[in-house]
Parts: sequence; structure tokens; C-alpha cells
Amino acid sequence: MPKNILVGFLLSLTLPFISLSAFSQHTAIKGRVTDSTNVVGLPYSTVSLVNASDSALVTYTMADSTGDFKLDKVSKGNYLLSVSHTGYTAIWRSLSIPGTEKIYDAGTVALNISQLQEVNVVARRPPVEFRGDTVEYNTENFKTRPHAVVEDMLKKMPGLTVDKNGVIKVNGKVVQNVLVNGKRFFTGNPTVATQNLEADAVDKVQVYDKKSDQALFTGIDDGIAQKTINLKLKKGRDHSIFGRLTGGGGTRYDAQANVNLFQGDKQMSFLGMANNINRQGISIMDALSFSGGLGRGGGGLSLPGGLPLSGVGPDPQGITTSQIAGFNYNNLFNKGKTDFSGSYIGNNNHTVVNQHSFTQNVLPGVGYNTYDTSGSVTDKIQHQLSMIIDHKVNDKFSYKLTPSIGWLHSHSINENRATSLAADSSKLNDSQNHTASSSDAVNAATEVLIRQRLAKKGRTISADLNMAYSSNVQDNSQLSDYTLYTGGSAGRDSSINQVSNQRASNYNLQNNIIYTEPIGKRSLLALKGFFNINTDNNNTHTYDYNSLTGKHDLANRLLSNDLNTTYTYRGANLSFQANQKKSTLSLGASLQTASLRGKNLTLDSAEIRHSYTDILPNAMFQYRFSKLQDIRVTYNTNISQPSVTQLLPVTDVSNPLSVVTGNPQLKRSYTHDLSLNYNLNNHSGGNNLFFTASFSKITNSIVNSDSVTSYGKRFSHPVNTNGVSNLFGNISYNLTLPARMGRIGMSSNFTYGKNLSYINGVANFTTNTIIGPALSYNFSRDNIIDLSLRGSVTLNKTDYSPQTITNTRYWQQSYDIDVTGYLSSTLSINSDFNYTINTGNSNGYNVSLPRWNASIAKSMFKNNRGQLKLSVQDILNQNTGISQFTLPGYIYNSRYNVLQRYALLSFTYSLNKAGGKNDGGTRIQVRTITR
Repeated sequence: MPKNILVGFLLSLTLPFISLSAFSQHTAIKGRVTDSTNVVGLPYSTVSLVNASDSALVTYTMADSTGDFKLDKVSKGNYLLSVSHTGYTAIWRSLSIPGTEKIYDAGTVALNISQLQEVNVVARRPPVEFRGDTVEYNTENFKTRPHAVVEDMLKKMPGLTVDKNGVIKVNGKVVQNVLVNGKRFFTGNPTVATQNLEADAVDKVQVYDKKSDQALFTGIDDGIAQKTINLKLKKGRDHSIFGRLTGGGGTRYDAQANVNLFQGDKQMSFLGMANNINRQGISIMDALSFSGGLGRGGGGLSLPGGLPLSGVGPDPQGITTSQIAGFNYNNLFNKGKTDFSGSYIGNNNHTVVNQHSFTQNVLPGVGYNTYDTSGSVTDKIQHQLSMIIDHKVNDKFSYKLTPSIGWLHSHSINENRATSLAADSSKLNDSQNHTASSSDAVNAATEVLIRQRLAKKGRTISADLNMAYSSNVQDNSQLSDYTLYTGGSAGRDSSINQVSNQRASNYNLQNNIIYTEPIGKRSLLALKGFFNINTDNNNTHTYDYNSLTGKHDLANRLLSNDLNTTYTYRGANLSFQANQKKSTLSLGASLQTASLRGKNLTLDSAEIRHSYTDILPNAMFQYRFSKLQDIRVTYNTNISQPSVTQLLPVTDVSNPLSVVTGNPQLKRSYTHDLSLNYNLNNHSGGNNLFFTASFSKITNSIVNSDSVTSYGKRFSHPVNTNGVSNLFGNISYNLTLPARMGRIGMSSNFTYGKNLSYINGVANFTTNTIIGPALSYNFSRDNIIDLSLRGSVTLNKTDYSPQTITNTRYWQQSYDIDVTGYLSSTLSINSDFNYTINTGNSNGYNVSLPRWNASIAKSMFKNNRGQLKLSVQDILNQNTGISQFTLPGYIYNSRYNVLQRYALLSFTYSLNKAGGKNDGGTRIQVRTITR
């Protein structure tokens, strides 16, 4: 890596932290936690400090291995000190900090072992507790306004952040699962729970890393761990109906309903919504699951743009009208031996997208620009049904079934006009396209996990079988006109008027068997055998328009194919894992044989047979300095097979301006991944530091080799090359300020990617560097104000070689302020302002975008069950969709329609029995610390 790139990498990760180094002097509280019986230190006890007046959390820490603790930067005032340890009764004590001393000695805090008869005693709980690898937040110390959802409460908890798209992070790591009472809620999508359940219903928020089911059973860390939040509901909600209903109208409309009926282990939830404000009920992974093999085959008509999905960019493309309904059911059967979970969700989306784009084609010897205007209308109806059945036959044998099935119907229409101009503004080509597509897809999958413990402790055998089937029936039509110009002369016209029908199906069978054998007390040896077979069938028939018959009955052999492919891999893995008190070491390697068979039955000579045998090593080392500080280094290897479409020597001429041909000489690519993760969260007050870095290098990477004519026609085929690599780094630090002055978050990311392609026979090296520091500040005073500030600057730098004249540099600055003021116990106002500045883009795309939203809300009825709210989004009516990205050979800029100014008057009614109150535990008598 060039020296200046390395310097930039290190600088970008440290620059945000060269600030906030000096604060006024405050008092540090020190003490010691012991067992009251034998007076020995209790290691890793949880120590929290809250304000005596309102119980708001001020700071917290964990005692060290000897039971000593220290709370830094405490201001003058009256506080309550909470000390807890698993298996002991928590203690609350009051203390007064005079503010005249640098060190305040709280002395020794002795805890009593919990007695069985004390189980039913209700006492004041610590704000934060550490139970093994789980961090547990007790919600009564994180007050929220009436009708606040779980997402609002998470924002107040130390170590947790939630962005505007609802993405939750814990110490910089993205939360992938949110459970309710330990069970999946609907599809497991985190935002479904956090944006619909009211904060008032939650008793505890538990945060931990959830390992895969097979890893939990075998004890072998397979590297698959998902950051998970479990929302434990209040006891009163275990046998109650709770939820909320919202209806809003104005220049647009938004209606939502969430109703939950919990009766002990039986849990039923209903979710529904209807709106035209881009609130969608489909995720990216939901949509991709319906591919049904489409896109894996060759030939046929190119598909239109498709549906813009929620979570893609700050503003999804277009305007979507949605109707969503879902039902979730959880229960225990067979005296608790069978755990059942089932959910259904269906949605209907109508999306309209209008887009203008400008593409700079930066090619050796050929330079031209393409101007494109397009519009699309897409309708999608989707249904998804899934279940989990986990049955424990006896203490040693159990199985888990996870079946799912989904249906999708979609219809889309796309209009497109494009013109390409040379550097002297002379025309190279014109095109007009009208495409339409209608498809029906189904997917079905099931996973069977069988677990058996053998006689010797640690000796296990487990089998994981996955079966999946998907299919897609699609009908397409295309009406296009192309004009190619040469030397400024009159154009050569061509047109396409055709229809096609595509029938695609995919079968996948994947299974593995793992046997574990204990070695000593802390080590395991695992032997794994695996087998996978994936079969694709893609049948496409294309017909041209016959002017004599007035029908599409002329078979187009070049764009028709019957493509069958089978990809199989099998092998074995041997791994060793040693678990010490503070460290874990895992070493392993797989011997894998893969084969790819493909044939285009339309062209008898087009057949592909490829086989590969590889050794794939992997290693992991984790060291835990303490329960809240660890470092993890991981090395993995994997291979990626070329698709049959890339391999078959078949030419796709469905787009006359972009002709693609396969390459039967392609080899598989081999990737080395090295990653480092460091997490530090042992500073008092919830301060935490998270750092991650990863580097990947690909040999035999599959890239494009393009040949472009003087009039803008492109001929492409894939080739193998070396020299492709990627470096990524991210660092984040959260700091709690003294005297309850808020929290500061600092972060920076760095990406350096090196790519290679071939254009007109010349190797084109592309390096892309992205540096993005960010700074945020959050301040909250219960029932007075909530304030959030954020600023970020992103530099995107792309260098080309040898075409240095086309190098690009563009910046994006983003500044946010979000403030909520509580004028009284029932009246609040909110203002949210974002200002984005784009510089360095192509002409017409260097725009500054102010976006201002505001609302006022009034609570009413007993326990504040009702709320009337008036909100206006994009008050200045300046919201604009804009994007830019670079790829080898071209720079793409686009403008697209987004949701602009609208107003809503909405009413929310809470079904919660407790209304708007955020009730907590009962206080026990507080004693004063004496020294």
C-alpha cells in the first residue's frame, strides 16, 4: 500500500479524537465490594450512580478482579449508589458529594447472599447489571415520554445508538436480532419490534452476542455470532392486552396498529399499517429470496429497474404506497418440551420512480457522456409464512425445524430515453426503451437441526440439513429503437420489438454433520463433513414481432435458451478449539472439492465442465482482558465460482449498445480475509471504544474486459486477474460527560479498494479511497429536553491509471440537529433539521439540501392514553434525491424523485393498561454512607 494511503488511514481513524481533552476537575468515587460473610472482594460487581432527585443514570462501572471500583468525573450533588452482584442482594445507598475533594472514599460495601425467601421482595433495581456476557438495562432508570416506542428508549441507554434508518448499534456493532421475551417477533427484523412496541411495556433490555444454534450445542465457535437485544416485558404484560392504534391524515396519510395479547407462554401479536409516506414492509433479504434463479441464466430481455427497497440510502428512490399486515404467535406445548413460533406478514407496495442520470464514460482513447431519463411504476404483492418448532425429546436429544414459504406477484413498466455525446458534443447514439415485466414467484425452505449428546461430557454429534426451492414465472416485453452515428453522418437505425417468457427454478440441498470430542477439560476437537448441491433451470423463449401476422411469433434463437446448471461442493473440515480462562484459540482447515456443470440445450456445443479442489484454512484467536474488554483476530478463506452465464461462450445481444459474451476459460476466485476487532467498555460512565479493521485479497478475481467503439457500443466479456484487494477500518468512541451534560460519540471509517479492469485492451487500475469522520452529541433532561447533534464529512477519492485526467474527488457534508422540548407534562414540540452539502460532483449535482421537519404533540385522557400530533415533513420543500458512484470505466450521477413536503394530523391511542406511565420497582429504605 502506498505510504500516503497508510498515513491517511491512520489519520482518519485518530482525527476525531484529538479534541475534548480538557474538562474541569471533578470528584472520583472509589470503594470496594465484598462478601458480607467472609469479607473477600467480589470481582466484577456492577456499580451504578443515579441522581437522588429523579433516579436518572449518571455513570456506572464494573469492579475489578479484587472488588475495587472507581467512578470518575462526578460533580457536586446528592446521589444514590447501587451495588449488585449475581447471587447477591443489591444494595442502594445515598451519598453527598461536596465537590471539594478529588477522591471520595465510599468505603466497603458488603453484599449478602440472596436467600430463597427473598425472591418475592420487590426492591429498587440497579440501572445496569452484568450477568455473564449479557448487559442488562432496567428500564425505570431510562424515562421516556408518553407513547414513546422502544427505539426512543434505546437511544437513552449508554453504549447503544440508533440512526435515522432505525439501525441499532451496540458499541459500534450492528444489532441483527431483536427478541421479545426470548422469542422471535415476526420476521426477526429489529425495527419491527423497536418501532412498534411501546417503551412502557418493557421491563429489561438485555444485550448479548447470540451464537448459532449448532455452535451453542457443540461448543465450537463457528464465527457466526449476531448482536442481539432481548426485550423482557413487565410482569403485568405477561397476561394482558397492550399496544397502540394510530391514524393520521392530511396531504398524505399514515395508519398503524399494533395489538399484543400475552397469556404467559402464549403470545399473539398483530401488526398492520397503510400509508403513502414510503414506510415499507419489505426488507432487502425478503426481496432477494424470490429470485428463483432469474439472473443466473443467460439471454432474454434485460429487466427493468425494479423496486427501491427500504433501507437503501438516506432516502429511498421514488414514492411508495404500502399496505402491510402481519400476525405472530408463540407458545410452549408438551409441558414445555416443544417451543413453537410462527408468523405471517403480507404487503402490497406501489412505487413510482422518476430518474435523470448523467454518466461520464472514462475510457482509454474513447471518452463520451450519456444522458438518461427514465420512469418506472412497480407493483408488488408479497406473502411470507414462517415457523420454528424446537422440540426437546429428552435431556440428550432434541431437534429444531424451521420451515418457511413465500409468494410474490410483481408487475413493472419502465420508460427510458438515452443519448450519448462525444467530447465535441456530436451524437454517438440515441435510444428509446419501453419494457414491461410481470412475474409470479414462490420460495420454500426448511432447516432441520438434530442434536445428540453422547455419554462423555463434551462428546456430541449434530446434523444440520437445509433444503430450499424457488421458482419464478416471468413474462417480459420490450419495444426499443436505437440509432448509431459514425463520423457525424446519418445514423444507422435498429429496433427491437419482442416478447419473452422465462421459467426459472432453483433447488438447493445443503447439509453437514459435526462430531465433537473433548480433549482435556478446556479443549475440543471437531470433525465436520459437508455436502451441497445447487441446481438451476432457466428456460427463456424470445419472439420477435411479425409484421405479416401482427403477432410475436418469430422465434429469436440468439435470445432463447434452455440453460441447466449444477454446482456441487463437498468435503471435510477438521478444527481444534482451546478455551482458556481469558482466551480462545481455534484452528481448522477444510478440504473441498467443487464441480460446476452447465449446458445451454439450445446450443448443443455450449457446455461447461469445471472442477476444483482447494484447501481452505481458517483461524481465530480471542483474548478477554476483562468481561468488558477483548480483542479478536480472525483469518478465513473462501472461493467463488464463476456463474454459468459468465462461462458459456454465448453472446447476449438483447441490448445492441451493450453486447456480453461468456468466457469458458474462467477460473474460480480465491479470497483471503483477515480481520481484527477490539472492544473496550470498562471505563466508568458507559464510555466505550470499538475498533475493527479488515483486509481482503483476491486471486483470480473475475473482472470485465470491455471494448468500446467510437460510437459508444460496448462489447464485454469476463476475465481473471490478480491485484484486487480491499482494506476497511472503523473506530468509534462514546464518552459520557460529567454532571449529566450528555454523551459525545466520535467515529471514523476508512475504505481503500484497488481494482483492475481492461478497456480497449489496456489495463485500467482503479483505486477508491473513502474517509468519513463523524461527531455526535446527545443531551437529555427528563421531562424538559432531548437534544441530538451530529456532523459528518465524507471524502470519496477515485484514481485511475493510466487515465489520470479522469480522477475524481467529491465531498459530502451532513449536519443534523434534532430537539424535543417538553412544555408541560402533556405538551411537547419537536424540530429536526438536516443540511447536506455536496461538492466536487459533476455540474448540476453540487447541491446543498436543507431538510426541516417539525411536530407538536398533546397527550390527553387518563394516564395519557391518547395523543394528538401535528407534523410537517420537509417544511422548506427542498428534499432531493441525488447519488454518485464510480466504477471502472465510468462515473455515474443521478437525480431521482423522493418524498417532499407533506403534513399529517394524527391521533394515537394506547391500549396499555398502565397508559403513559413508566413504572419501575419499589424503593427500599436508603441508608447513608458514613466514613
